[in-house]
Amino acid sequence: MKRRVSFCLCLWSLIGSAVGEIVNVYVAEGQTLTLRPKFKDPVESVEWQRNRNLLAEWAGNEVTRYDNRIALNDEVFAVKVIKFVPEPEVHPTPLACSENLETCTLHCGGDTSGAEPVTYIWRTEPETEMPEVRNRTIDRKTSAVKSFFCIMQNPLGRKESQAFANPFYQDRPGGGLGPGGIAGVVSGTLGALCGVVVAAWFCSKRQRGLALRPSNGATGGTNLETSRPLNSNN
Repeated sequence: MKRRVSFCLCLWSLIGSAVGEIVNVYVAEGQTLTLRPKFKDPVESVEWQRNRNLLAEWAGNEVTRYDNRIALNDEVFAVKVIKFVPEPEVHPTPLACSENLETCTLHCGGDTSGAEPVTYIWRTEPETEMPEVRNRTIDRKTSAVKSFFCIMQNPLGRKESQAFANPFYQDRPGGGLGPGGIAGVVSGTLGALCGVVVAAWFCSKRQRGLALRPSNGATGGTNLETSRPLNSNN
């Protein structure tokens, strides 16, 4: 015969009692409750209640959650009530982080007790994301980044910190070219300049060669031509 089991959760003191098929379990707030009932017959369904309010239900292979804060493991029937993540704050180390230093470390801080599991993401401006890192090191190599944002997230959602201004940021003229773009422009300019210099040198050399070349008909030495007046008798 299959059984229908209902658990009522009251978050007070850590004591327990059982009456028939209704089991009242009292757990201190913030703790995780794992229930492993033992029955001879297969269990048809399991319900989780808190103060007679239905939190979650397991029936066969289907799990229904009535509270978005519930994380349910249907293998061991563990239910955990978690909090939303707080708004994180960015804390630099050292506190007086400036462009005069070699490096600084940014820490994504906030009270995450009761909100686990929490993951961390860093977002930059211009926008890129660096996931699963709580601390981030910045230096002169990050001079193209204007601001940093720390993001905390858990299964309930995510929150983002206020912008942290990058002390190593350098405003780049010319459309915000990065180090690679500037290097490309400089290399292209130098290449074009070298080409102009080489072309001018070849032209100058060619002109000097033409100036020293003998006139047509000369077979060596200097060709001297003399003019004689016309003689009407000849």
